[in-house]
Amino acid sequence: MDYWEKIYPIIGVLKNYHQQSLKEAFEPHIFRFKPYGKDIRGQFAVKISGGSVKEAVSLVNRFYDKFFPGNPFEYFFLDDYYNRQYKGDELFGKVFAVFSFLAIFITGLGIFGLSSFMVVQRTKEIGIRKVLGAGVGRILLLLSKDFSVLIFISFMIALPLSFIGVKQWLNLFANRMSLNGLLFILPLLITAAITILTTVSHVVKAASANPVDSLKYE
Repeated sequence: MDYWEKIYPIIGVLKNYHQQSLKEAFEPHIFRFKPYGKDIRGQFAVKISGGSVKEAVSLVNRFYDKFFPGNPFEYFFLDDYYNRQYKGDELFGKVFAVFSFLAIFITGLGIFGLSSFMVVQRTKEIGIRKVLGAGVGRILLLLSKDFSVLIFISFMIALPLSFIGVKQWLNLFANRMSLNGLLFILPLLITAAITILTTVSHVVKAASANPVDSLKYE
């Protein structure tokens, strides 16, 4: 191989590995053997055991001062240096998780308030249906239909927007996972479960009341 007007024999080829962040694609690299004392510059990589890191660093410092007297000893740990590439993504994940929790919490409050208002508005209807023989399950199914339509409409609006947003974010990575349909169906199931749980409490309370009181309700 002709490298900077010098000929080097190739003694081995390594399989692709992540030299940089996962956001970057694989790039060709050349590793050269440089004998000790010949054009040495840059940084030295030292592998230490996981025992006493402090003592290992102190030992390396003594050898460094011996061979390079008067030069400052500066070092860093490669794993920390490598992990710093993903600090931004980790922070983004935490912030996104907090806002997702707040969104779910606000959604739950909205559904709770809306179901309470709907049950109050249809108190007489619930009483009449109960007198005619409708059970709690049938009344719950009837009242849940309105929520189901709203959830379906919101899901159909949010699905393409979420897909586009996640797709654009994953495009920042040269190595990325494939999108799974479960990632988009699971939020729908969670929202439906929250709706059912919040609606059940109001419907059971209204359906368990005396029909006479429900019919007299204004």
